[in-house]
Amino acid sequence: MKKIILSIFTLTMLFFAVTDAQEAKAIPSDTVSKKMMPVEKKKEMPADSTKMKKEKTSAKKDEKKGKQLSFSKDIFPIIKTTCLPCHKEEDMGPSELYFDSYETMMKGGKHGAPIIAGKGDSSIIVKKLRPNPPFGDQMPDSKKIPKLTDEQIKLFIDWINQGAKKN
Repeated sequence: MKKIILSIFTLTMLFFAVTDAQEAKAIPSDTVSKKMMPVEKKKEMPADSTKMKKEKTSAKKDEKKGKQLSFSKDIFPIIKTTCLPCHKEEDMGPSELYFDSYETMMKGGKHGAPIIAGKGDSSIIVKKLRPNPPFGDQMPDSKKIPKLTDEQIKLFIDWINQGAKKN
């Protein structure tokens, strides 16, 4: 899909470059006289042309990109209140998954690494935050700690899709 969009964009840009070059050649500056012939106007492109396609593609990229999320500002505060009460190294939980630091979280536990950078929906952590995870219970499973909201889960997905960086 990205290759198709890139090809369409490249062809569009090439079209505009050729059209601009042709207009520049239509009236060379050294041949301007009092009896100048009218230059044919550039044809208007239909409303559903490549320009609109380019705008739609750009809007989709902006929508996917969103703002750059920060582990320390956006993700860790959620982890601190919802995950750390049970997933600390000092508690030696049965999953052996600890969220004390970025490094211990990325290392993973019994079930492997909870995060696959660039693949939010495939990451174990996201699957465990949603109802009906592939194993065990939905997290957090404590009655004292509320489940994450859809917006909080989306933050995790977006951060992971942006590369799950330690920033």
